[in-house]
Amino acid sequence: MLYDDCRTKILVYDAITSFREQTPGPDTPQRLRNNRLTDLLRMVEDNAEKAKNLAGDDATNYVVFSLFKGQALNRRDHPAIALEELRQALPRVDKVNRRHQADFYYNTASYECRVGDLDNSLKHLERAIYLTDDYKVKARPDPDFENLRNDERLKERFIRLTDDVIA
Repeated sequence: MLYDDCRTKILVYDAITSFREQTPGPDTPQRLRNNRLTDLLRMVEDNAEKAKNLAGDDATNYVVFSLFKGQALNRRDHPAIALEELRQALPRVDKVNRRHQADFYYNTASYECRVGDLDNSLKHLERAIYLTDDYKVKARPDPDFENLRNDERLKERFIRLTDDVIA
């Protein structure tokens, strides 16, 4: 339940951010409302951090909260801070279910790619795809992996990894 609630808030944040980027200019009533919603989501993010700290030894809650906070930071164009958020959760990842592990490794790979750590990015993407093939399809067009698609040394490996053709 908490996982779904956080996921919904992230989607709402995405919609608000997208709207704000598409409507430059003076503040309109709708834009001001969206600013208030953005402030509310920041408060939710802060509360998620507090809840993560209260989770203590509950690995699943800790990792899930780290994932959501990382996603919010990445969407605000702070991939290095998002990556640090996930690295703090790394010792607990092996204690959560396979789906959360896959989410963790995919997001870690995404943020690493954005900050230029391409070797680790590819390694973590391979781990995510090993855990669930869903990420094979998602990674190929994901703009966060643009650096891997353009890197001459790793491009072919990325294409093979994300190739969805069944032999």
